[in-house]
Amino acid sequence: MKRMPQDLLPPRVFLAGVDAHQRIEDVLREVGPQWREDLTHWGPWQEADPISGIPGLCFAAAKPVASPVVVVPRCASSLDLLSRATAVLPPWGSVLAVHQSAGRGQLRRRWWSQAGNILAAVRWPQPPAAVEPLLPLMIGLSLAGAFRELGVALAIKWPNDLVWQGRKVGGVLVEERSDCLAAGIGINLVQAPDASMLRDPWAYPATSLAALGRYFRPLTLWQDLVNRAQNWYMKDLCEQTSSDLVALLHTFLAGWREQVRVLPTGQSPFTGVLSGIAPDGALRITTASGVATLSSGSYTLFPTTD
Repeated sequence: MKRMPQDLLPPRVFLAGVDAHQRIEDVLREVGPQWREDLTHWGPWQEADPISGIPGLCFAAAKPVASPVVVVPRCASSLDLLSRATAVLPPWGSVLAVHQSAGRGQLRRRWWSQAGNILAAVRWPQPPAAVEPLLPLMIGLSLAGAFRELGVALAIKWPNDLVWQGRKVGGVLVEERSDCLAAGIGINLVQAPDASMLRDPWAYPATSLAALGRYFRPLTLWQDLVNRAQNWYMKDLCEQTSSDLVALLHTFLAGWREQVRVLPTGQSPFTGVLSGIAPDGALRITTASGVATLSSGSYTLFPTTD
Protein backbone atom coordinates (compact mmCIF):
# COMPACT_ATOMS: atom_id res chain seq x y z
CA MET A 1 0.00 0.00 0.00
CA LYS A 2 1.73 3.16 -1.27
CA ARG A 3 0.90 6.67 -0.07
CA MET A 4 2.18 10.17 -0.73
CA PRO A 5 4.17 11.45 2.31
CA GLN A 6 1.40 13.75 3.64
CA ASP A 7 -1.67 11.78 2.55
CA LEU A 8 -4.20 11.02 5.25
CA LEU A 9 -4.30 7.37 6.19
CA PRO A 10 -7.06 5.43 4.45
CA PRO A 11 -9.71 3.67 6.57
CA ARG A 12 -7.70 0.57 7.38
CA VAL A 13 -6.10 -1.04 10.42
CA PHE A 14 -2.31 -0.58 10.45
CA LEU A 15 0.27 -2.38 12.54
CA ALA A 16 3.11 0.14 12.83
CA GLY A 17 6.29 0.76 14.81
CA VAL A 18 7.49 -2.78 14.13
CA ASP A 19 11.23 -3.40 14.54
CA ALA A 20 13.12 -3.61 11.24
CA HIS A 21 14.24 -7.21 11.81
CA GLN A 22 10.73 -8.50 12.61
CA ARG A 23 8.12 -10.16 10.46
CA ILE A 24 4.40 -10.18 11.19
CA GLU A 25 4.79 -13.70 12.60
CA ASP A 26 7.32 -12.40 15.12
CA VAL A 27 4.91 -9.72 16.30
CA LEU A 28 2.11 -12.25 16.73
CA ARG A 29 4.32 -14.42 18.94
CA GLU A 30 5.12 -11.50 21.24
CA VAL A 31 1.76 -9.81 21.81
CA GLY A 32 0.00 -12.34 24.05
CA PRO A 33 -3.07 -14.52 23.49
CA GLN A 34 -5.78 -11.83 23.38
CA TRP A 35 -3.93 -9.73 20.88
CA ARG A 36 -2.66 -12.70 18.87
CA GLU A 37 -6.22 -13.90 18.27
CA ASP A 38 -7.39 -10.42 17.36
CA LEU A 39 -4.57 -9.56 14.96
CA THR A 40 -4.92 -12.94 13.28
CA HIS A 41 -8.64 -12.26 12.83
CA TRP A 42 -7.87 -8.95 11.09
CA GLY A 43 -5.33 -10.48 8.70
CA PRO A 44 -3.98 -11.12 6.21
CA TRP A 45 -1.45 -8.33 6.64
CA GLN A 46 0.58 -6.79 3.84
CA GLU A 47 3.63 -4.55 4.10
CA ALA A 48 2.82 -0.84 3.76
CA ASP A 49 4.72 2.44 3.70
CA PRO A 50 5.90 3.66 7.13
CA ILE A 51 3.56 6.10 8.87
CA SER A 52 4.79 9.66 9.35
CA GLY A 53 5.71 10.22 13.00
CA ILE A 54 5.88 6.51 13.84
CA PRO A 55 9.29 4.99 13.05
CA GLY A 56 9.58 1.33 12.11
CA LEU A 57 7.97 -1.09 9.69
CA CYS A 58 4.28 -0.91 8.91
CA PHE A 59 1.74 -3.51 7.83
CA ALA A 60 -1.88 -2.96 6.70
CA ALA A 61 -4.89 -5.23 7.14
CA ALA A 62 -7.07 -5.95 4.14
CA LYS A 63 -10.41 -5.40 5.90
CA PRO A 64 -11.83 -1.86 5.66
CA VAL A 65 -12.94 0.10 8.72
CA ALA A 66 -14.76 3.41 9.15
CA SER A 67 -11.69 5.31 10.48
CA PRO A 68 -7.98 4.41 10.45
CA VAL A 69 -6.61 2.61 13.51
CA VAL A 70 -2.85 2.43 14.07
CA VAL A 71 -1.84 -0.46 16.33
CA VAL A 72 1.66 -0.32 17.83
CA PRO A 73 3.30 -3.20 19.73
CA ARG A 74 4.73 -0.84 22.32
CA CYS A 75 5.06 2.86 23.07
CA ALA A 76 5.51 5.26 25.98
CA SER A 77 2.05 6.82 25.56
CA SER A 78 -0.61 6.40 22.88
CA LEU A 79 -1.52 10.10 23.35
CA ASP A 80 2.05 11.20 22.66
CA LEU A 81 2.29 8.93 19.65
CA LEU A 82 -0.97 10.24 18.22
CA SER A 83 0.31 13.82 18.56
CA ARG A 84 3.29 12.91 16.36
CA ALA A 85 1.06 11.37 13.69
CA THR A 86 -1.60 14.09 13.39
CA ALA A 87 -0.45 15.03 9.87
CA VAL A 88 -1.78 11.71 8.58
CA LEU A 89 -4.61 10.96 11.03
CA PRO A 90 -8.05 12.43 10.27
CA PRO A 91 -10.67 13.09 12.95
CA TRP A 92 -11.67 9.75 14.52
CA GLY A 93 -8.34 8.25 13.51
CA SER A 94 -6.70 6.56 16.49
CA VAL A 95 -3.64 4.90 17.98
CA LEU A 96 -4.03 1.68 19.97
CA ALA A 97 -1.08 0.29 21.94
CA VAL A 98 -0.49 -3.32 22.95
CA HIS A 99 2.00 -2.23 25.65
CA GLN A 100 2.28 1.29 27.11
CA SER A 101 5.02 2.27 29.55
CA ALA A 102 4.18 5.88 30.48
CA GLY A 103 0.43 6.35 30.21
CA ARG A 104 -1.11 9.11 32.27
CA GLY A 105 -4.47 10.07 33.69
CA GLN A 106 -6.03 12.99 35.52
CA LEU A 107 -3.50 15.51 36.91
CA ARG A 108 -0.82 13.57 34.96
CA ARG A 109 -0.99 10.67 37.39
CA ARG A 110 0.47 7.47 35.97
CA TRP A 111 -2.16 5.27 34.28
CA TRP A 112 -1.92 1.57 35.11
CA SER A 113 -1.31 -0.15 31.75
CA GLN A 114 -1.78 -3.88 31.23
CA ALA A 115 -1.43 -5.67 27.89
CA GLY A 116 -4.84 -6.92 26.77
CA ASN A 117 -6.58 -3.77 28.03
CA ILE A 118 -7.46 -0.86 25.74
CA LEU A 119 -4.65 1.72 25.79
CA ALA A 120 -5.71 4.17 23.10
CA ALA A 121 -5.90 7.73 21.85
CA VAL A 122 -8.32 9.09 19.26
CA ARG A 123 -8.31 12.36 17.36
CA TRP A 124 -11.55 14.02 18.44
CA PRO A 125 -13.36 16.72 16.43
CA GLN A 126 -13.88 20.10 17.99
CA PRO A 127 -17.32 20.48 19.64
CA PRO A 128 -19.78 23.30 19.00
CA ALA A 129 -18.81 26.38 21.03
CA ALA A 130 -22.05 26.29 23.03
CA VAL A 131 -21.20 22.94 24.64
CA GLU A 132 -17.37 23.10 24.59
CA PRO A 133 -17.07 23.30 28.43
CA LEU A 134 -18.80 19.91 28.60
CA LEU A 135 -16.41 18.20 26.17
CA PRO A 136 -14.69 15.75 28.59
CA LEU A 137 -18.10 14.64 29.85
CA MET A 138 -19.40 14.40 26.27
CA ILE A 139 -16.56 12.04 25.40
CA GLY A 140 -17.33 9.91 28.45
CA LEU A 141 -21.02 9.97 27.55
CA SER A 142 -20.25 8.90 23.96
CA LEU A 143 -18.30 5.91 25.26
CA ALA A 144 -20.84 5.01 27.94
CA GLY A 145 -23.59 5.18 25.34
CA ALA A 146 -21.57 2.96 22.99
CA PHE A 147 -21.04 0.41 25.75
CA ARG A 148 -24.74 0.37 26.61
CA GLU A 149 -25.45 -0.51 22.98
CA LEU A 150 -23.11 -3.46 23.51
CA GLY A 151 -24.99 -4.55 26.63
CA VAL A 152 -22.57 -3.14 29.23
CA ALA A 153 -24.31 -0.56 31.45
CA LEU A 154 -21.47 1.83 32.28
CA ALA A 155 -21.96 5.17 34.00
CA ILE A 156 -19.87 8.36 34.06
CA LYS A 157 -18.08 9.37 37.25
CA TRP A 158 -17.21 13.06 37.10
CA PRO A 159 -14.85 14.26 35.81
CA ASN A 160 -13.42 11.54 33.59
CA ASP A 161 -14.09 7.94 34.69
CA LEU A 162 -16.24 5.12 33.36
CA VAL A 163 -17.70 2.96 36.13
CA TRP A 164 -19.88 -0.08 36.63
CA GLN A 165 -21.89 -0.22 39.86
CA GLY A 166 -19.33 1.75 41.86
CA ARG A 167 -16.23 0.17 40.29
CA LYS A 168 -13.94 1.92 37.83
CA VAL A 169 -13.63 0.27 34.43
CA GLY A 170 -11.91 3.04 32.46
CA GLY A 171 -10.96 6.67 32.14
CA VAL A 172 -10.63 9.54 29.67
CA LEU A 173 -7.95 12.24 29.38
CA VAL A 174 -8.49 15.15 26.96
CA GLU A 175 -5.50 17.08 25.59
CA GLU A 176 -5.09 19.71 22.87
CA ARG A 177 -1.79 20.29 21.10
CA SER A 178 -1.24 22.42 18.02
CA ASP A 179 -4.98 22.59 17.28
CA CYS A 180 -5.28 18.81 17.53
CA LEU A 181 -7.86 17.66 20.05
CA ALA A 182 -7.15 14.17 21.36
CA ALA A 183 -8.79 11.86 23.88
CA GLY A 184 -6.67 9.29 25.68
CA ILE A 185 -8.87 6.34 26.63
CA GLY A 186 -8.02 3.42 28.90
CA ILE A 187 -10.43 0.54 29.50
CA ASN A 188 -9.82 -2.48 31.70
CA LEU A 189 -10.71 -5.40 29.46
CA VAL A 190 -8.86 -8.27 31.12
CA GLN A 191 -7.22 -6.93 34.29
CA ALA A 192 -7.57 -4.07 36.76
CA PRO A 193 -5.19 -2.63 39.36
CA ASP A 194 -5.33 -4.08 42.86
CA ALA A 195 -6.78 -1.89 45.61
CA SER A 196 -3.27 -1.49 47.08
CA MET A 197 -2.22 0.35 43.89
CA LEU A 198 -4.94 3.00 44.07
CA ARG A 199 -3.73 6.49 44.87
CA ASP A 200 -5.95 7.19 47.90
CA PRO A 201 -9.00 5.91 49.79
CA TRP A 202 -11.19 8.23 47.70
CA ALA A 203 -10.68 6.26 44.53
CA TYR A 204 -13.39 3.91 43.35
CA PRO A 205 -12.21 0.29 43.42
CA ALA A 206 -11.32 -0.98 39.96
CA THR A 207 -12.64 -3.92 37.99
CA SER A 208 -12.36 -5.30 34.46
CA LEU A 209 -14.95 -6.27 31.90
CA ALA A 210 -13.63 -9.84 32.06
CA ALA A 211 -14.36 -9.91 35.80
CA LEU A 212 -17.94 -8.93 34.92
CA GLY A 213 -18.18 -11.87 32.56
CA ARG A 214 -17.85 -9.74 29.41
CA TYR A 215 -15.05 -10.75 27.04
CA PHE A 216 -13.90 -8.64 24.10
CA ARG A 217 -10.93 -8.67 21.74
CA PRO A 218 -9.14 -5.31 22.14
CA LEU A 219 -8.80 -4.21 18.50
CA THR A 220 -12.23 -5.47 17.47
CA LEU A 221 -13.88 -3.76 20.43
CA TRP A 222 -11.91 -0.55 19.91
CA GLN A 223 -12.91 0.00 16.29
CA ASP A 224 -16.53 -0.77 17.21
CA LEU A 225 -16.42 1.68 20.14
CA VAL A 226 -14.99 4.46 17.97
CA ASN A 227 -17.74 3.97 15.39
CA ARG A 228 -20.52 3.91 17.98
CA ALA A 229 -19.04 6.83 19.95
CA GLN A 230 -18.84 8.86 16.75
CA ASN A 231 -22.53 8.26 16.12
CA TRP A 232 -23.41 9.25 19.68
CA TYR A 233 -21.27 12.37 19.55
CA MET A 234 -22.18 13.67 16.09
CA LYS A 235 -25.87 12.69 15.97
CA ASP A 236 -27.02 12.67 19.59
CA LEU A 237 -24.79 15.13 21.46
CA CYS A 238 -23.52 17.93 19.22
CA GLU A 239 -27.08 18.81 18.18
CA GLN A 240 -28.20 19.26 21.79
CA THR A 241 -28.56 22.55 23.61
CA SER A 242 -26.40 22.91 26.70
CA SER A 243 -29.37 22.38 29.03
CA ASP A 244 -30.58 19.30 27.15
CA LEU A 245 -27.08 17.86 27.15
CA VAL A 246 -26.76 18.38 30.92
CA ALA A 247 -30.11 16.62 31.42
CA LEU A 248 -28.86 13.65 29.38
CA LEU A 249 -25.58 13.59 31.31
CA HIS A 250 -27.50 13.31 34.58
CA THR A 251 -29.07 10.01 33.45
CA PHE A 252 -25.55 8.56 33.05
CA LEU A 253 -23.97 10.22 36.12
CA ALA A 254 -22.75 7.87 38.86
CA GLY A 255 -24.07 8.95 42.26
CA TRP A 256 -26.60 11.45 40.92
CA ARG A 257 -28.98 12.50 43.72
CA GLU A 258 -27.05 10.36 46.20
CA GLN A 259 -24.99 11.37 49.21
CA VAL A 260 -21.31 11.70 48.33
CA ARG A 261 -18.04 12.58 49.99
CA VAL A 262 -16.19 15.29 48.06
CA LEU A 263 -12.46 16.04 47.92
CA PRO A 264 -11.84 19.39 46.17
CA THR A 265 -8.30 19.89 44.91
CA GLY A 266 -6.32 21.74 47.58
CA GLN A 267 -9.27 22.10 49.94
CA SER A 268 -10.87 20.27 52.85
CA PRO A 269 -13.29 17.43 52.10
CA PHE A 270 -17.00 17.76 52.71
CA THR A 271 -20.20 15.77 52.20
CA GLY A 272 -23.45 16.51 50.43
CA VAL A 273 -25.89 15.31 47.79
CA LEU A 274 -24.69 15.18 44.19
CA SER A 275 -27.27 17.42 42.54
CA GLY A 276 -25.88 17.47 39.01
CA ILE A 277 -23.65 19.10 36.41
CA ALA A 278 -23.45 22.85 35.76
CA PRO A 279 -23.42 24.19 32.16
CA ASP A 280 -19.69 24.90 32.52
CA GLY A 281 -19.00 21.25 33.42
CA ALA A 282 -18.56 21.81 37.17
CA LEU A 283 -20.09 19.41 39.66
CA ARG A 284 -22.93 20.68 41.84
CA ILE A 285 -23.17 19.44 45.44
CA THR A 286 -26.05 20.39 47.72
CA THR A 287 -24.93 20.81 51.32
CA ALA A 288 -26.60 22.02 54.51
CA SER A 289 -25.35 25.54 53.75
CA GLY A 290 -26.31 25.67 50.07
CA VAL A 291 -25.07 24.50 46.67
CA ALA A 292 -21.31 24.13 46.19
CA THR A 293 -19.61 23.76 42.82
CA LEU A 294 -16.55 21.61 42.19
CA SER A 295 -14.29 22.38 39.22
CA SER A 296 -11.36 20.16 40.20
CA GLY A 297 -11.23 17.19 42.51
CA SER A 298 -13.07 13.94 43.03
CA TYR A 299 -15.91 12.30 44.94
CA THR A 300 -16.97 8.92 46.18
CA LEU A 301 -20.27 7.53 47.37
CA PHE A 302 -20.78 8.20 51.05
CA PRO A 303 -21.21 4.99 53.04
CA THR A 304 -24.59 4.77 54.74
CA THR A 305 -25.44 2.95 57.98
CA ASP A 306 -28.70 1.23 58.91
